[in-house]
Amino acid sequence: MKLRALVKTLAPAVLVLSVIYLEIVFLFVVGVSFRPALNAFRAIHPPFQASAQSIESQGEEPIRSIKVSQVPVSKLNKNNTTVIKVSNPKVDYIYIPKDPPPFSQIAKNNECKYAVNASYFGGTYTDAVPAGWLSIWGANLGETRESVLQTHVVQYNKESRSSEIVPSSSFKTKASKKHLEFQTGPLIIKNGLLEEKLAIGSKGARESHMRTLIGIDGESSMYLITVREEVDLTMVGNYLLSLDIFAGEDIDIINLDGGHSVALFNQDNPGMNFNEGGILPMVLCFKS
Repeated sequence: MKLRALVKTLAPAVLVLSVIYLEIVFLFVVGVSFRPALNAFRAIHPPFQASAQSIESQGEEPIRSIKVSQVPVSKLNKNNTTVIKVSNPKVDYIYIPKDPPPFSQIAKNNECKYAVNASYFGGTYTDAVPAGWLSIWGANLGETRESVLQTHVVQYNKESRSSEIVPSSSFKTKASKKHLEFQTGPLIIKNGLLEEKLAIGSKGARESHMRTLIGIDGESSMYLITVREEVDLTMVGNYLLSLDIFAGEDIDIINLDGGHSVALFNQDNPGMNFNEGGILPMVLCFKS
């Protein structure tokens, strides 16, 4: 009788422990079964690295410095970002206001080794006018515009193959047959530091879009940058400064047109090309 009473007393506790044990076994089996699928999903859908911390956790891809067609180039492909460094660049600005051919065809027709979409334009893709100052080898094609977006003017000298970025507010044209000038912006990195006020100064800068940018360092090199992910400019600036290719560089980086205009052409590595069929009236062409 005592044994029967003891069993009757312990039965609820034994039942509870059995249920807990079965739950633990179930969770372990489910976790093991679904872990490969979860890992596969993460591999297919990596998050965009928006900070130095998340980039470090992913690991930095090594940069390869190679020579392509006798042009020193450093290339970095990482997720949806491409950076091409061109030393001593020979630059041209292609403006076709009426019915331009596809982007890649413009690049090929003008013998560009590399090309990206250029600065802002008004009108339509097939009937465009410059939105801001544009002077191509002495031909003045646009007017300076006061804008929280087009904050600066890029000036390029084809004799020295050097460039500088000057504020639109204090800009004085050097228009001549040896100068190319175009207004764009905002400037998001100056002397290797984030220009946060400029990066959030306009609605277009705060909104998330795909981006094209160019960088200029103190050694007359230019960087062609595309971010094929919809992000705001503060995020882009922080992200770029975390990359090894810009570590310790005294560099200025300025925004060009973005969104559906983002395009990249690489003659020697077509696998890097983006938006080849885009209809773009303004193209920045690098012939060397």
